Amino acid sequence: MKLTEKQGKEIFKEYGILIPEQDVEGDVIVKAQVLVGGRGKAGGILKANKENVDEIKEKILSMEIKGEKVNEVLVEELINGEEHYLSVTIDRDLRDYICVASNKGGVDIESVSKDEIIKGKFEEIEDKVCKGKKKLFKKMLQIAKDKDAILVEINPLVLSNHKLYAVDSKIIIDDSAFFRQGFERKEGNYVELEGDIGVIGNGAGLVMATLDTLAYFDGKPANFLDVGGGSSTEMVGRAIDRVLENKNVKKLFINIFAGISRCDEVAKAIVSKNIEIPMVVRMVGTNQEEGRKILEESGIKAFDSMEECCREIVNV
Repeated sequence: MKLTEKQGKEIFKEYGILIPEQDVEGDVIVKAQVLVGGRGKAGGILKANKENVDEIKEKILSMEIKGEKVNEVLVEELINGEEHYLSVTIDRDLRDYICVASNKGGVDIESVSKDEIIKGKFEEIEDKVCKGKKKLFKKMLQIAKDKDAILVEINPLVLSNHKLYAVDSKIIIDDSAFFRQGFERKEGNYVELEGDIGVIGNGAGLVMATLDTLAYFDGKPANFLDVGGGSSTEMVGRAIDRVLENKNVKKLFINIFAGISRCDEVAKAIVSKNIEIPMVVRMVGTNQEEGRKILEESGIKAFDSMEECCREIVNV
């Protein structure tokens, strides 16, 4: 589950990470609190001052960004300075957290050249970053471990008056950890987008990775739908129904990494829907072989690679 910027910053403050002040006069920035990306380009982040801040808040609260209604805004001091990037994320191959740092912040880290990125386990990179970033990494690693996060990101991290501020936050909680973290899950986190490829996955991080990979192969996602961990046959079935209600959906990509969820339960849901549009399925994890057998008996092939799925569904 992806947290809003405000939720993430509340956690940052709890762990002693400096964030912009929220009760200030003068120049401020007003930010839409939505989970979809691209809010800045959509007009969901605007500068304001004491005279027009209420007008700007009302304007943003009246917006809908990529299908998500803006119900909350964050108003905080405007901080200018050098923009940097820090993140802590899970490396599934290493089965450990890795740290990523760059002096190029405020942009998508994927667009930054590799020679401008420092990446590795903390003990591998701690001597390559400044003292302030080293302290931040320690706090971010503690957040990741305490909160069962698969991503803790500060972008941009702004250096202003010799202080490092977390000007934005991005935290994604492992869906399987809801029972420990006490978050309330709504069944199926759904956001409609503008493309023609329906997307269903379990876990916000996995779904976002699916959208990014589709975009890399020039695919256009029609939605974001996270069915969450522990997804039953019924839940997956309802998720499929929900995606197919969108008449713009011409293809379907179902991407499941089963931990608490079971591949055979997911497969039963897929088969029961008699889906007539082109579809690809990536299904790995618990009861993987049983699930694939169910699909194969109905003439549905399951892929191992997300890239292979994206290439297949884009070119079909």
